[in-house]
Amino acid sequence: MKEQDIINLGFEKEFGENESFYYYTLNIGGDDTPLCLMSNANDDTVDENWWYVSILNYESIKFKERDNLRDFIYLLQNL
Repeated sequence: MKEQDIINLGFEKEFGENESFYYYTLNIGGDDTPLCLMSNANDDTVDENWWYVSILNYESIKFKERDNLRDFIYLLQNL
């Protein structure tokens, strides 16, 4: 998936230490215990099309296709 796809889905850019790298996050759910979706970091991409998103603490679940991620977010926000 492209970086712009992640931005279009409402993710916010976060910077690592010393702003040497960045990644994207999206929190879904209540303020008490939101589910955090997090992208890989820009320094972990092979090219501009190799972004993916995983669930924080469940990195083995990776969304590599925009439409699958979009549908997952829709389901979570509309339960």
